[in-house]
Amino acid sequence: MEELHDIAKAHYKAGSQHVQALASKFFNSLDSNSDGRIDLGEYLEFTSQKCHSGINSHSFFKKLDKNRNGSLDFWEVMTLYYIMKSGRPFCSFCDNFTPGIFFSCVGVGCSFTLCRDCYLSSKCDHNHNGYAQFLDTYTLLQVRVDSANPTGINQDKPSLGSIHNQKQTYSSYSVHHPNPGPSASTAIVPAHKLDKWNAAFKAFELALTIGNISGSMCTIL
Repeated sequence: MEELHDIAKAHYKAGSQHVQALASKFFNSLDSNSDGRIDLGEYLEFTSQKCHSGINSHSFFKKLDKNRNGSLDFWEVMTLYYIMKSGRPFCSFCDNFTPGIFFSCVGVGCSFTLCRDCYLSSKCDHNHNGYAQFLDTYTLLQVRVDSANPTGINQDKPSLGSIHNQKQTYSSYSVHHPNPGPSASTAIVPAHKLDKWNAAFKAFELALTIGNISGSMCTIL
């Protein structure tokens, strides 16, 4: 988790002032009592609506709580957002969170993923009509980039359009999260609070689309 904290901070610092302002607005939208921190109740209320059931848990909250003070500060919430955005999955076999390299089934329409340990153990019997193939995170990304630009033209200086297409291809894979499972909270959230979260979340998302990124650095946060 330490590495994810660092990556999230790096993406934030690479963002424009507009993106950084929207990040603050997103944080404030979760802080329902305006005390400058996100407590467990506020966290579970939000993640029950937006995240995988494994994220919507006290144990995951504790993983995000880097300084172990019982609440999430701005940077810890940015780490949560980065995890949601980058599609870090839970292993489909052992159900553990996979913060680093994972292996994805390349079967059409299949979202089955394995952590490194489960992939190495070969205990999982997952196939499609007797056929199964998994690619690790980086290999899968490279395959998708190559598919978006099969001729290799302008690879040194790709156009904004080609970058956008590659980003869209990658996002279709990486941003996917399963629907919250039966263990997720089913508490009714007031409509005004949902509207506040959604407005802040969507504004933040819109500012982070590849077409709106200015300057020489690209960031997903």
